[in-house]
Amino acid sequence: MVDALAAFKSANGIFPVQLIFIRDGVGDSQKQIVVTDELNQIKAALARDDSTKNIKILFMMVNKRVKTKMIAESNGRIQNPQPGTVLDHSITPNDLWDFYLVSVSTRQGVPTPSHYSVLYNDMGATPEEVMALTYKLCYTYYNYGGPVKIPAPVKYADKLAGMVGERGGMQPHKHFENIKGLYFI
Repeated sequence: MVDALAAFKSANGIFPVQLIFIRDGVGDSQKQIVVTDELNQIKAALARDDSTKNIKILFMMVNKRVKTKMIAESNGRIQNPQPGTVLDHSITPNDLWDFYLVSVSTRQGVPTPSHYSVLYNDMGATPEEVMALTYKLCYTYYNYGGPVKIPAPVKYADKLAGMVGERGGMQPHKHFENIKGLYFI
C-alpha cells in the first residue's frame, strides 16, 4: 500500500484524496474478517504518513458466483433485465449495504447478476454514485469493446493472479513495475 501511494505521488505529484477498493468476493462467513484484517491494514498503512492519513476510503466486495437470477416484466411480458439493472432491496440483507447489478445483456437464458457489498465508506459516497461507478467500470475492460460482468479492475486482478498462479507463484520481473500498461492481459 505504501509503495502504491508513493508510485501514485511520483506519477501525479500529489497523493490521492480518495481510494476505492473493489475486492473479489469471499464467503459470507469471511466478510467480517476481510473488514477487520484487510481494512485495518490499509488504514495502518495510510496512518504512517501525515500526508496520507486523511485519505478517504470506499471498500466494497464483488461476488460473481451467485445463484440469484433476475427477470423483468414489461407490458405484461417477462423478459431479461436490461444492462445496468440494479436490485438493492427485498432480497439483500438488511444489515449490509448490498446490491445486485446486471452489467451485461444475454441473448440466451437468464442473466446472473453480480453481488456487491459496500463494507466501508468514509468518502460519503451515495448508493447511486457507487452503483453508477460500478456499472461504468464494467465498460472499461481493455480487451473487450462492450461490458464485462465485473468491474474492469477486478477482471485485471483476476488475470494477473491467474498469470502468477500459472507460473507457480513466481513474481513478474522487476522491469514490469515501471511499464505504464497492462502487460499481463
